[in-house]
Amino acid sequence: MLLFSAPMSTDLKPEKILQSLRAFVSLSGIESTPLLPDSEFTSAYEPVNRYMKQLRGGSKPETASEGLFRSIFEDVLKKDAIPQVNIGAGFVDFKVDEGDASSVVIELKPLFHVTPKGLVREKLVPTSYTAQIEKYLSQSEYLVLTNLREAFLYSARDLYKRSAIKPIAELGFPDLLERINAKQSLRDVLRDAE
Repeated sequence: MLLFSAPMSTDLKPEKILQSLRAFVSLSGIESTPLLPDSEFTSAYEPVNRYMKQLRGGSKPETASEGLFRSIFEDVLKKDAIPQVNIGAGFVDFKVDEGDASSVVIELKPLFHVTPKGLVREKLVPTSYTAQIEKYLSQSEYLVLTNLREAFLYSARDLYKRSAIKPIAELGFPDLLERINAKQSLRDVLRDAE
């Protein structure tokens, strides 16, 4: 059984993908019912179904999330995010190249984890990652911390302004994608938030 596959293109329009993503990330859990597999949650967006299959198959939650993120980024924004980039302060999950020296990095955390009863949504607590955020911001202009449900936006300028690093904005990840799609630039969305 092949659990890992390259992201595949979809015929769904970005609006439908975001609608499917919103429905998926709103769930606090997905019960696993082996005797009634047709009763489980299924998405109109196939990469979500692939993500759930990978988790149930034993995939590391971060790895499954990475595959779903890449599919969403490519299918909604028609852009590539470069994975596992060494930025001098360690490897960040993704870097978005927008053509100049400033960079935006994305730190991805798991959305769900597997339990004997099914999938349970992880709570994203940004303060748990303060050291990691500060380390990556020392080498990048902006950082997005996300679990595909929530997105916390950070600016490197805040490293020098505050005694404690705090996000410049917090919004739903599907909302962030919508804004990026409208502006055609993640960096512009972050600058607007700042």
